Amino acid sequence: MKKIIIFALLIIVTSKLFSQNEKFGIEVNYPVLIDNNFIGVNYNGIIDLGLSYSFINTTIADFGVNFNTSIFRDSNKGGFSEIDITVISFQPSIYGEFKINGLQKFRPIARLGYTLLTFSNVIDFSTGEEIESNTSRGGLNLGLGVAYQISNRVFLKFEYDFTKLYETGRLSRSPFNTNINILAIGLSYKL
Repeated sequence: MKKIIIFALLIIVTSKLFSQNEKFGIEVNYPVLIDNNFIGVNYNGIIDLGLSYSFINTTIADFGVNFNTSIFRDSNKGGFSEIDITVISFQPSIYGEFKINGLQKFRPIARLGYTLLTFSNVIDFSTGEEIESNTSRGGLNLGLGVAYQISNRVFLKFEYDFTKLYETGRLSRSPFNTNINILAIGLSYKL
C-alpha cells in the first residue's frame, strides 16, 4: 500500500510540474459490486485508481481519455486448501464531462471504453503444494456518473459502470457470466 501512495504522490508532483490549464486528473475510488453475477457474488472491491487527460475543453463540455484500474479479491479457506483470487481490471476509455448552466458544481460524466479483467488464482494445499493460474476476459464498458465540485480542483465522484464481457465457449451466455455492474465512489483531483 505504501508503494501505491508513493507512486500516486510522485504522479501528482510530476504532473504538476508539466501540466497546464488543469488538463490532467487523478482519481481514487472505492468500487462496489452491485449485481448478482460471478464477480459480484464472489469478490470484494479493494480500490480503483484513475488518470485522465482532457484534450478538448469547451464552455459546454470537456472531452478526453482516461485509464482506470481496479482491484477485487476473493479468499476462501477450506479444510485442505486456501484459495486466493485477485482480479485486476484495466479500463481505457474516452469520456465527456458536461457543464450545466446554473449548476456549475455538478458535472454529468459519460464514458465509453474497454475492460480487461485478469484473474490470478493461487491455491495453497495443506501439504505445502501450491498451484497458480492466470486467465483474462474482456468486453465493452459504459460508464455514467456525476462529479460534484468541492473546490477548484477537487471533485466528489459517483459513477456507475456496466461491462458486457465477450462470451467464451466454456462459459454459458447468461448475464451471470457476462454482465458486470459496479458503483465507484471517490475523489477526483484536477492537476
